[in-house]
Amino acid sequence: MSEPRFRYRRYDVKIYSDPNPRDGISDDALHREALGGVADRERVLKRIARMDDPSTLQQLLKLGLLAGESKVGKDDFPALFDLPAAATPSPSSAAAATSTGRRPYQRQPGLPVQAIQLTLLTEGFHYDKWGGRQTCIAGDWIVNNHGDVYSIDAETFALTYRPVGGGLYEKHTTIWAEPAAADGVVTTKEGEATTAPVMSSCSTSPTARTPTRSPARNSSSSMSHWRTTGTTRRP
Repeated sequence: MSEPRFRYRRYDVKIYSDPNPRDGISDDALHREALGGVADRERVLKRIARMDDPSTLQQLLKLGLLAGESKVGKDDFPALFDLPAAATPSPSSAAAATSTGRRPYQRQPGLPVQAIQLTLLTEGFHYDKWGGRQTCIAGDWIVNNHGDVYSIDAETFALTYRPVGGGLYEKHTTIWAEPAAADGVVTTKEGEATTAPVMSSCSTSPTARTPTRSPARNSSSSMSHWRTTGTTRRP
């Protein structure tokens, strides 16, 4: 008999009441905590199990989160599965940022973007955005940032995003931003963008002269998805 090629650990959550489970594992306590004071818990569980009622999504999510907390142990996975720690700005970077007026920010977790790489044999194309002409060439990435669509050059995307599955990507690096002092035009890797005092010019470096992202992409509304890191590690 040949040796098994791999082993895996399985976590099950029963979306039905089973007071006397044959496997000896009951999820009734999880059901009570996830559904709270629901009178007819069995009826609600059946509705959740059908997976065709959007109104039960929050209950299903809560059930999964509670199951993960109770069933997944800290020693279940080797260190290979650990996510990389968020980068901490170095003292020299912090000093440089202070001199340039830039502050470090990191994208809030849980806000991935949809992205696809332009891997066609093409000379690229131009598009108008942020008050200027932008350029997307072969190898660049086309990003849908929750309805805001734009392109990012291949090198910047590779350095700042990581895949999280299902065509979604998460920005994991520090962004340095400073408010625009006056109206003007900023040249980025993708093209040019107009600035106004309510916008922020962003870069992956505290001292870089050429922003890697257009300042208009980080107006006061979109910057609500970011938070300052200061000189401490993101919790």
